[in-house]
Amino acid sequence: MRWRYSDRDLARVFNKRRLPLAIHHVRAAGADVRYVEVRSGEPGEPDKPNILFIHGAPSSLKVWAGYLTDPALAKVANLYALDRPGYGHSEFGHADTSLLHQAQVCESIMRRHPGRWIVFGSSYGGPIASVVTARNVDKVKALLLTSPAIAPGHEKTYDISYMIMKPAFGWMFPVIFKVASAEKLSHYNQLCSIEALYPQITQPVTYIHGGQDGLIYPVNATYAKAVFSNAHLKMITLPHRPHFFTFTEQGLITRELVALLDYARPPRSRLEEARREEAADSSRTGERLPFRPLPPQK
Repeated sequence: MRWRYSDRDLARVFNKRRLPLAIHHVRAAGADVRYVEVRSGEPGEPDKPNILFIHGAPSSLKVWAGYLTDPALAKVANLYALDRPGYGHSEFGHADTSLLHQAQVCESIMRRHPGRWIVFGSSYGGPIASVVTARNVDKVKALLLTSPAIAPGHEKTYDISYMIMKPAFGWMFPVIFKVASAEKLSHYNQLCSIEALYPQITQPVTYIHGGQDGLIYPVNATYAKAVFSNAHLKMITLPHRPHFFTFTEQGLITRELVALLDYARPPRSRLEEARREEAADSSRTGERLPFRPLPPQK
């Protein structure tokens, strides 16, 4: 299995779908990082919100291809995805086990593209996305988490991870598994080190998890309810879904992602703000309704 796209692979995928793509190789927070940018729209169109996708482990930005090539999503937001340090074409093979530093890498990318952001983190990318959100309350308007590994000690660690990290055996395994194992075996301490940041999140958070997740245990959801104490938390449970539903339930997740974009659009009038509040009122509907902005006045 190929775990990453080359620049040429990326260009071929996006050219086939006739979507605009920019590939960036930059120095971000001291790391050499590759990320992609998908922007579409007509000249003179108001600035759209930005979405940052943060992948899990082992992985690369390749896993986001289904979202990045969705023309409907690209129409309403500018899309960004990075190869996290150690993966893809971001210092491949050199593990960065610091969740805080990886969040700083993401922040460095975001500073290059001013605007309002939605951050989307999956699995191991969940706590990184959470740190970015906590540290950038004014810039990040909402957070989407799917199967996030945020509760210290409540995730599966395979015995083989310990073997992979031993020099006598590590040479037998692909480099990407060494990076993932290094992250996994340091994850407990790293999660403990960022726990104090979670209550700083005051933005809307949509948390989606699978009831049959055997990798990131469902107790993470209970933990999230406790630590996201100051956030506007929406919890969605998919009772019969395992860990990797992020890529099998793209339609459902895209709808939730688009709903969060409402929070990144500045209201143009008091009436529009009132409609935003009405859309966010779940007391009568059981779920937040889609926000429909008013057409511009002629």
